Amino acid sequence: PLLQNLSTQPSTEQLRQLPIALTELSLISRGKGQLQLNLAALQHQIQAGGETSFDFYLKNQGSSAVNNISFSAERPLGWELSYTPALLSKLEVGQEQKINVLIRNSVAAIAGDYEFRLKTEAFTASRPLLVEDKIVRVLVQKDFNLVPLLMMLLLFVLVVVLILYVGRKVRI
Repeated sequence: PLLQNLSTQPSTEQLRQLPIALTELSLISRGKGQLQLNLAALQHQIQAGGETSFDFYLKNQGSSAVNNISFSAERPLGWELSYTPALLSKLEVGQEQKINVLIRNSVAAIAGDYEFRLKTEAFTASRPLLVEDKIVRVLVQKDFNLVPLLMMLLLFVLVVVLILYVGRKVRI
C-alpha cells in the first residue's frame, strides 16, 4: 500500500518512511593507469666488446597516475644492461618520460643476433599494472682483423717460393 502512493521516482524522504532498510552508496572513481612504451628502433648493432645505447619513451595514457615504475630485462649471459633512470616514483596522466638503455657485451662475444626482453613493472591505485614487454634485438659484428689475412697471404707466398726453390734444385 505504501508503494502505491509513491511517484515514479521516490524522494529520499518518501523512502525513509517505508518500513525497509535504507543504505546510501557512493561511487569513488579511481581511474586506471596505462603505460605505453615507444621505441624508435627494435634492432641495434654493436661491435664485440663494445656498447650501444638507445632511448625509449614511456607515456601514461590512462586516467590515473602510475607509481613505482621499475625496469628489468632478460638478457644473454655475460651481457650488461642498465636503465637511466632506473626507477620512476610517479608518472602523471599524459606525462611522458625518456628512458635511456645502455647495453654492453664482452670482448669474447660471438658474432650473431641476440635478443633482450625489456620489462616494466608499475602500480596504479595500489594494484600491479600489466605492461607489455618489448623485445629488442642486438646484432654483434666482429671487427675485421687484417692480421690473420696478411699471415695467410705471407704463408701462401712462402709456400710458392719454397716450391719454386726446391723445384729448381731438383732439376739441376
